[in-house]
Amino acid sequence: MAQFTIRVTLHGASWQEYVDLAAKLRAQEIVDVIRSDPGVWYRLPDGEYNYEGNASAGQIHNTVATIASSVVATLPAVLVTESVRRIWSGLEIVKVANSA
Repeated sequence: MAQFTIRVTLHGASWQEYVDLAAKLRAQEIVDVIRSDPGVWYRLPDGEYNYEGNASAGQIHNTVATIASSVVATLPAVLVTESVRRIWSGLEIVKVANSA
């Protein structure tokens, strides 16, 4: 399974347009959170998204670019990066997995 970090900039967009973008991306399993190994979920910075699955970088880019273009009239900037390992700090914790 591949992991991707996605950056989207909607030039001149309102906050509501970013909210709309996030909702449309979520429907495609592209989310604004990232999970650490112990099961803790963190919120990504604004405009950053995460996808983990079997799609290729090109497929993810096309999906995100199409969705972003449906939200704003200007050409959005979309960057898709595939990674083997991701390390972060300072992100807001949004969920901690229940221990069994």
